[in-house]
Amino acid sequence: MVKTNTLLKWKASLDNKSQILLSSWGGNSPCNWLGIACDHSKFISNIHLAHIGLKGALHTLNFSLLPNILTLDMSPNSLNGSIPPQIGMLSKLTHLDLSDNYLFEPIPSQITRAVNLRELTIQFANLTGTIPNYVGNLSFLSYLSLWNCTISSTIGNLSCLLFLFLFDNYLSGSIPNEVGKLHSLHTIQLLGNNLSGSIPSSIGNLVYFESILLFGNKLSGSIPFAIGNLTKLNKLSFNFIGQLPHNIFSNGKLTNSTASNNYFTGLVPKILKICSTLGRVGLEQNQLTGNIADGFGVYPNLDYKDLSENNFYGHLSLNWGKCYNLPSLKISNNNLSASIRVELSQATNLHALRLSSNHFTGGIQEDLGKLTYLFDLSLNNNNLSENVPIQITSLKNLETLELGANNFTGLIPNQLGNLVKLLHLNLSQSKFWESIPSEFAFNKATIEALRNINGLCGNVFGLKPCPKSSDKSQNHKTNKVILVVLPIGLGTLILALFAFGVSYYLCQIEAKKEFDNKHLIGVGGQGNVFKAELHTGQIVAMKKLHSIQNGEMPNIKALSREIQSLTKIRHRNIVKLFGFCSHSRFLFLVYEFLEKRSMGSMQLIKGVASALCYMHHDCSPPIVHRDILSKNILEELSFLILIQPIGPHSQSLLDKMLQVHSFSLLHQEYNDFIEHAYTMEVNEKCDVYSFGVLAIQTPFGEYHEDFITSLLTSSSNFIDSTLDIPSLMGKLDQRLPYPPNPIAKEIVLTVRIANACLIENPILALPWSKLPKNLQC
Repeated sequence: MVKTNTLLKWKASLDNKSQILLSSWGGNSPCNWLGIACDHSKFISNIHLAHIGLKGALHTLNFSLLPNILTLDMSPNSLNGSIPPQIGMLSKLTHLDLSDNYLFEPIPSQITRAVNLRELTIQFANLTGTIPNYVGNLSFLSYLSLWNCTISSTIGNLSCLLFLFLFDNYLSGSIPNEVGKLHSLHTIQLLGNNLSGSIPSSIGNLVYFESILLFGNKLSGSIPFAIGNLTKLNKLSFNFIGQLPHNIFSNGKLTNSTASNNYFTGLVPKILKICSTLGRVGLEQNQLTGNIADGFGVYPNLDYKDLSENNFYGHLSLNWGKCYNLPSLKISNNNLSASIRVELSQATNLHALRLSSNHFTGGIQEDLGKLTYLFDLSLNNNNLSENVPIQITSLKNLETLELGANNFTGLIPNQLGNLVKLLHLNLSQSKFWESIPSEFAFNKATIEALRNINGLCGNVFGLKPCPKSSDKSQNHKTNKVILVVLPIGLGTLILALFAFGVSYYLCQIEAKKEFDNKHLIGVGGQGNVFKAELHTGQIVAMKKLHSIQNGEMPNIKALSREIQSLTKIRHRNIVKLFGFCSHSRFLFLVYEFLEKRSMGSMQLIKGVASALCYMHHDCSPPIVHRDILSKNILEELSFLILIQPIGPHSQSLLDKMLQVHSFSLLHQEYNDFIEHAYTMEVNEKCDVYSFGVLAIQTPFGEYHEDFITSLLTSSSNFIDSTLDIPSLMGKLDQRLPYPPNPIAKEIVLTVRIANACLIENPILALPWSKLPKNLQC
């Protein structure tokens, strides 16, 4: 009774809306209340009130009367005040999460009395001061995630610590040498701070270290040679000045090395050439030099390579053609020369090949036409010559073709116009002659893409008309592009349409009546989607978002920059965003229009995995989708739900204008997790979790939630987990045909993967790099 009254008294101290949210709190049976769980003795053991919008003071809850609590999670809400000292009387407490509230003052010293605490998370809660010295007395702590604190040297006392997350804090000064005492440490993330000085050499003592993320700081000096002793290290990312240590790849296990946007100089370590375990290498935006043919070898597991914006020289090695699984090779903005080797065509899994801004000579190898998966071919700003081979026109998936600023001659192949997926075409500053082909792809080309081509004529504004097209040319003497859409009653709208990544136009939409529902092609939580037609005849999808909150329109210039960055995203499984229209009451997004189509369940899952892997690992900065639902993918193929840059406080202008609506989901815990993605820390783990639900929901339909629950309580190691295969097949969505044996095996593997994605602690969720190769990027 005392414990019940304690909770009811705290409920009464909250605002009216919060009390309504806790309407189930009444009577003498708290075990049935929202967010309350009890042990077998009917004592309150867990309080889980995350993501429900509570507003009030936390310190009015008398924790001393709730001594049996094991888990306390009140993140994220709008709780204010200080963390009550009585929380230290919870001697059985193992998990404490008060993140994303409006708490202030330092962490109370009494917290050290919670001697069984394993996880402490208080991110984005406005706490002040250093990490208190007494936190070092929490000897069982394995997970520590704090915000707005500086590092204390006593952190070295946390001998059981596995995960340390202090990213996007106000950390300054140097990394204390005591970090080297955390002998159990698995992962450390100190990115996005103002740390300076050098990395302490004691970090070489962390023999279980697998991941270290330090970028976004001001570290200098040399990287400790002892890092090469970390035999389990597989992910390394920092923002640094100096030289890459020559033993950094010597453990033979490094799979992910990211050292982009640094000031690294000198040669690439020779041992990198024989580090065959590498899966991802990001060395772009440095000042590295050396002969590229001597610095890199054959990497059978390589799935991403970016060496752009360095000072590498020499010619492409034969080895690149032997990286058969490589989907992305980027070596733009270097000093490479000679011809583009024909052996590149052997890397048949290539999706993106960017070799622009080098000194390549000769012609485009005809064999590049064998790279049938290629959707991005960027060869602009080189010294390439001769004719463009007709074999390039066999690249039916091509979305970006950059051939400008070269010495190509002859005719532009008519067949290029048949590349119907082409979104970005650049042939400028070349020596093509005669007229532009009239086929589809060229009808979308802008003058920027065709500028300074000697003697070129065509039906494009800015070019001289060809003799037989003089009359039509009169239609293009104005830079006002009229977008023919369904009539609307909102006056004139301004459209910032980013045309195929080259430039954008300001154009007008003339409007008279409301949108006609006969052109409605989709309805979502963020708005309705209509089919529209440009003056060129191109069909687009226009997403009319719900009314702008409070009638406030953001800065259009800032919003334009934000949208423009999103238009650069290109992936075969992501619908292309062209631009936006703004109005005092509405915002319209303009997307590539795709006819609705059906696909197999496993094909869909693989496509989503590939797209998420691209956004998380190949975009800079990384992007998190935040809304991976079967509804959006299966029923709304005509457009893409909004995406959001990763970052705890990086809410975009576009995101602020959205009315976020909840959906009827398969599992309430998933609903909480998605809401968590909108209100708290935004990172790729949100997508990992929601992908896990999608991977279950797609083959099994809206199945009863105890099926998901059984997965959540089983092993998180999808390789070692066991499943009752006949029982599993019996739970497949009955609307689908029974799968043949190869598909059934894929379904079993998918369930195991989903199991590893759906664990309660998102930080331990399966990373994309651990997915089987047939589900990776």
